[in-house]
Amino acid sequence: MTDATYDPLRLMGRHAKWVLATGLFAAVVLPGVSTWLSEILVPLILIIMFMGALRLQPSEVSELWQKPGHSLAQILALQLGLPLIVAGVAIFAGIAHWLPLQIVILLMAGPAIMSSPNMAAIMGLSGATAMRLVIWGTALVPVTCLPILAVLGNGLPFIDVLWAAARLAGIIALAGGAGFAVRRLCDRHITQAVTERLDGTSALGLAVFVMALMPALRETAQNDPWALAGWIALAFAINFGPQVFTWSILRNTVSPMTAGSFAIAAGNRNLALFFAALPADYMAAFLPFLAAYQFPMYLTPVLLGSVYRRQPDRHGQ
Repeated sequence: MTDATYDPLRLMGRHAKWVLATGLFAAVVLPGVSTWLSEILVPLILIIMFMGALRLQPSEVSELWQKPGHSLAQILALQLGLPLIVAGVAIFAGIAHWLPLQIVILLMAGPAIMSSPNMAAIMGLSGATAMRLVIWGTALVPVTCLPILAVLGNGLPFIDVLWAAARLAGIIALAGGAGFAVRRLCDRHITQAVTERLDGTSALGLAVFVMALMPALRETAQNDPWALAGWIALAFAINFGPQVFTWSILRNTVSPMTAGSFAIAAGNRNLALFFAALPADYMAAFLPFLAAYQFPMYLTPVLLGSVYRRQPDRHGQ
């Protein structure tokens, strides 16, 4: 037996995909705990961002600044161009105020989730590519979100849009910056065992986070079961759809590991950041979807892992 056999956090780090799936199950069977956790949703978002930044090695962070123009173009396409195109079509069609469509647009404006590198590692994909998309996307979201929030409107004054962007920047600087700083100070003490414990802690934090979201989903299920089914269907479509599409487009032009990481980033977006930055009454209508969105997000390693492990007929490097 190895030491990891008796270390719960290392075990959770090595089996993170099942920890995430267990979090979904626990959220359903422990409603009392979920209700209590829902009161601390924003602190949980900050903790998850801190843990994501803490997981990054200083050498990996320095590599993120290579080819900045390439990274900038990719993020602008993902987080600005794509949602603006969808918003433009919605405005032209006269359906811009349809709530599900607004949710899709706001989701597309979000960066890749902070756990993308961990998720990529779980699935044997390129953690460096996922990390680059997360860091650049998160750093730029206070800027890229401005036109998206302005287009969505819904009675939100533009000064509140600017304040939301400022809050986003503050949250990223506080939680992400603290994670980077602690990692740099303690880097020489970070062994492989410690890294596995960090992975386990991150997986546990995400499992707790999904429990905090379940009361919103449970209330929707009680009041309108068909609405719940609709939110879950939309969540799977807007998560798995972009993933499979991105993978099918890129898998023959770049390495499978890189294509898979791009696919994860395309489908798994950090909508929770907006809940921490925008007014609670504005985001209340989005909460049931955020809860439903955790299902495809947390099940990505379980349900799509075999897809990303398939070798294409040909690929470039």
